[in-house]
Amino acid sequence: MELIESEFPLAKEWSLDTPHLNTRNHHFYEKLGYKKINEHQVTDTLTLFDYVKKLE
Repeated sequence: MELIESEFPLAKEWSLDTPHLNTRNHHFYEKLGYKKINEHQVTDTLTLFDYVKKLE
């Protein structure tokens, strides 16, 4: 993730979605500075968590 972010140094914000059951992903993204901002249900069994990271 840091490599990808470093390729676009002018980006002010990064966003992503990850499935609600992937708790290891949640921890990983939060450790990198992403904040959960929302969630939305895609199907009866799939809810996505929306994350954003704002850079200064």
